Amino acid sequence: MTRYIIRRLLTAIPTLIAISMVIFTILALAPGDPMVLAARAMAEARLLLFTGESPSAAAAAAERAIAAAPAHGEPYLALALCRFLVGDVVGALAALRQALARNPNLAEAHGMVGMVLSELDAADEAERRLQAAVSLDAQLNTAVDTLVRTAMLRGDWPRVDALLAAHGRDEPLTSRMRGFIWRRDREAAAAFAAELAGETQEQLHLGHVFAEAVARGRATPEFEALVREAIANGSPRGRLFVRQLAAEVLAAVGEEERALATIAAAVDEGLLDVAWLDRCPLFDGLRADPRFAPLRATVRRRADEVLAAWRAPL
Repeated sequence: MTRYIIRRLLTAIPTLIAISMVIFTILALAPGDPMVLAARAMAEARLLLFTGESPSAAAAAAERAIAAAPAHGEPYLALALCRFLVGDVVGALAALRQALARNPNLAEAHGMVGMVLSELDAADEAERRLQAAVSLDAQLNTAVDTLVRTAMLRGDWPRVDALLAAHGRDEPLTSRMRGFIWRRDREAAAAFAAELAGETQEQLHLGHVFAEAVARGRATPEFEALVREAIANGSPRGRLFVRQLAAEVLAAVGEEERALATIAAAVDEGLLDVAWLDRCPLFDGLRADPRFAPLRATVRRRADEVLAAWRAPL
């Protein structure tokens, strides 16, 4: 039972209360187990996604797990997530290589690699990693989210719909949001907003507010306040995530000048997602703007540097 609890903690993003309950449970069951330490590090890192607090405790837990069980891949996966959330993508990929060298069957490690490679526009390699992740864990929503986004960037909407339909009620939240944002589907956005009305959990509340903005065709005061709060309090990766979604919403509702300013802020934050800049259909009207090319060039350079580090020999 302990191993099952740990596995779900390593592969899911539950609510903050559920995370806390699981942490206390597994610490009580096996406080010295390196898998427990790795699970604790993963849980603490995920809690930091939108809080902006230092990941030092989570990274320290991962380092202790590595010291206790250097042959296990899971502690390196936890360390990779800690590094990823603070924007150290090269360091995260290095830890993921170590994780997969020790355990080639770590679904979330393949999924993280695939997610990063998809942003760096290494599409074929990303697809292989993501398919490997899903074959190991069909419910790994982070990998499914990235597969859906990759299909969206290719304009392959039949595949998008098929991927989402295959997951039914468990379909990834971000993919559902992007489905109506990218298609500027105000009716679907209104239905989604109604579905999430009254939700207080961070991700669900964000989905409700962003859907409301698309449904109403304007940046609502609630949208503006939530974006400000998330950027003020989030981790580096959390801030990037919010800025990217906010840019999409702003472009979808016709506020292209503000969308471009939000993209520029994401670039200042360390954006690596050149695939998104190049192919998100919401930005078709922005790419001819003379301010867009320098932003894209900065992101392309960063992406190439990270890709070179990933492909360098161990």
